Amino acid sequence: MPETGHPKLALFRLLQQLVHDTVAWSEAEMAYTRADAKAFLRSYVFAFGSIFAGFSVLIAAVFTLAETIVGALAAYVHGHTIAGLIVSLGLFVVTFLLLVAARYFLTRKASSKGMIFRRLTGGEAK
Repeated sequence: MPETGHPKLALFRLLQQLVHDTVAWSEAEMAYTRADAKAFLRSYVFAFGSIFAGFSVLIAAVFTLAETIVGALAAYVHGHTIAGLIVSLGLFVVTFLLLVAARYFLTRKASSKGMIFRRLTGGEAK
């Protein structure tokens, strides 16, 4: 409610209240942003921990699978050495193909649909 005093005094009090409310709003927004950033950071830490654990289990599974394949193949190719060489070459080929696919996906240029995105990526705007 406006006060009935001097107009300049009322304006001054309104401006003081505006400054106070702006500072309070800014502090609340900063607190919210900090809490939000902590939550995102925590989720990223858990995600990277899960990825690391998953890769560790995957590596152990690949070694176990390779050893099993070598054992099964050894009877057909005259020994563990030749079977190990065949399995290693097979894993090398799969790894090479995955690296080629990764390079393709990392280096291909994304097709942009929107005008702003096309301008940001250096594409021609239509």
